[in-house]
Amino acid sequence: MNVLLTNPNYKHTWILALSFFKKGYKVYCLSKSRLCLLGASKFVEKIIFIKHFTKDKCESICINYDIDIIVPVGFEETFLLSKIFKNSIFANKITAANHEKIAFASDKNKISKYIDNLGISVPRVYAINNSDLADAKTYSDREFFLKPSKEGLIKKYFKIENSEELNNSRSFFKGIGYSDSDLILQEFINGEGVGYFAICYDGEPVVEYSHQRIREWPKKGGYSTACKIYENKELTSISRKIIRSLKWRGPIMIEYKKNKNDGKFYFIEINPKFWGSLELGILSNVNIIDALTFITSQPHNEQINQGEIERNMIAWPLDGDAFHYFSSPSLLIKLLKNDSIVSTGILRDPFYGLLKLLYFPLRLLKEFRL
Repeated sequence: MNVLLTNPNYKHTWILALSFFKKGYKVYCLSKSRLCLLGASKFVEKIIFIKHFTKDKCESICINYDIDIIVPVGFEETFLLSKIFKNSIFANKITAANHEKIAFASDKNKISKYIDNLGISVPRVYAINNSDLADAKTYSDREFFLKPSKEGLIKKYFKIENSEELNNSRSFFKGIGYSDSDLILQEFINGEGVGYFAICYDGEPVVEYSHQRIREWPKKGGYSTACKIYENKELTSISRKIIRSLKWRGPIMIEYKKNKNDGKFYFIEINPKFWGSLELGILSNVNIIDALTFITSQPHNEQINQGEIERNMIAWPLDGDAFHYFSSPSLLIKLLKNDSIVSTGILRDPFYGLLKLLYFPLRLLKEFRL
């Protein structure tokens, strides 16, 4: 059996490669660059260079390498390949959702209105050019959050506490070619970030789990650098309601904030693709690989047996968590003392892990502009 992945520099692509390899698959990965981290991995049969994603080129690769499962990882690749393979002979082999549903779910304005109509709590959305936002009184009892309105745009977020911060953040986005219509301004929900993750088929989760963020980068809203398994029946219930309403197929992440004031879960956004903390689920006994095989097999195999989920915690030092250690060295000491999983790849995949370690100083220079 052969599997085709994408995004060879993503840590969640690596854990997919490792997991498919352990199941006996030959792992191939598409790359827009001839140099990539996954090229050093012992779990990958071959990195396939592809400059442009076209239907002819992608189908040719799948035929030449006898691909059984196509697993796009990043948003751009998920969006493009879901369109390319929509009416293809490989339509049933791709793990991504329907192209139109991906487009809808990734539009943060549209999906927020949709979720609100389902009776699920969502942060209030404000017009960015509202004149009240220039008044200091507006910020006396509330804060705001400004971010791009669609998945696939730059992952840059701003917490807004006054009109000057709003103007500065708008200027930043304008400087990179974004207009106000490319942004969404929401009520800031003060609370812990939690995420629900699932591989779905016909509007039902085949496997599912949730996590709670421990640390993220940037600190004021970004990607998870450390997280732990989180169990909450209400969170699972409202997430299944969303999945059933959308009749979702494939991977999905639904992000929430649990408000410290009222205890409610507030829907933040949907990421219609694989998520960065995928390794936490796989190492916690969530049967991701068999679920992907299930949704792409014809006819479908027997229902996946989901064992008991282990309550693990994980941190990724080389993928952003180490940035926290410079300001709080005690975090590293605590990490080494408790039972957390520290994922670098060095022990399980030495050449891959060492390459990441060598690349880390460049990330550090870029992040802090040293």
